Amino acid sequence: MTRKLLNIVGVVCLLCGCRTQQTYQPGVRIQMPATAPRFEIFASDGWQKTGIFANIGDRIGFQADGIWSLKDEVEVCNANGIEYSSLGIRLPARNPLPRESHGMLIARIGDTQAFPIGTEAEMISTGFGEVWLRCNDGKPGDNVGVITVTVDLVRASSRSLKEY
Repeated sequence: MTRKLLNIVGVVCLLCGCRTQQTYQPGVRIQMPATAPRFEIFASDGWQKTGIFANIGDRIGFQADGIWSLKDEVEVCNANGIEYSSLGIRLPARNPLPRESHGMLIARIGDTQAFPIGTEAEMISTGFGEVWLRCNDGKPGDNVGVITVTVDLVRASSRSLKEY
């Protein structure tokens, strides 16, 4: 019943134009519980499921470890990606988030707009659906490597009102 109500609220908000983007804080130091699930996200794949479903108001923390290489091991980076603009090189327009670092770990919830994660981020979800992760590369097939991502989801209903 609650999920159905959230779906109805989300559709009404979407039709009325009142949905906002997820609010996130990249680079925030997060204390992850030992029980938080971990996922291996492959640089060579597109969007990858986590099996975690977020609702509006849930707090989600992400931590990523490891390296992956882009373009047949020519460019090696961690989940923060490579900041081409600082090198005077244009970012690939085909990337899911063309204004973010190439190779950065990114996420989306359901069919919402993707958002950057990098090595650490925390956000309050304004959407609902499954959490998906991937490398910010529009042509991931020539990439190699894996990033291990820990995802901690705290349901909005389990937090105190002071946290809002």
